[in-house]
Amino acid sequence: MTHEHRLAIEIMSECGMSRVAIIKDAGWYLDEAPTMYEVRQVLTKRRNNSRILTMNGKTLDVDGWAQQTGIKSKTIYERLRLGWSVEDALTKPVKPTHPIRRLA
Repeated sequence: MTHEHRLAIEIMSECGMSRVAIIKDAGWYLDEAPTMYEVRQVLTKRRNNSRILTMNGKTLDVDGWAQQTGIKSKTIYERLRLGWSVEDALTKPVKPTHPIRRLA
């Protein structure tokens, strides 16, 4: 299942749409539509505090942004919890936690 499938399921299910309605609304053929198992996986993940973030017109969940940016999802969540803007949370480089020291 593609990331676009996951986002469509999340958004439409929040509106109370069924799998059949999601399939029709998205214009998918039955063989390319997500299965009920995949729908449940997405909804379970969504209930487990997955956040949807939009930056520069692109909308992804935190895991999607983590893949896109190379920043761990845990880091993104922590930055948002600390009050960072979405843009800063997704674009500021991660500082190394243990800098390498050179011995003279």
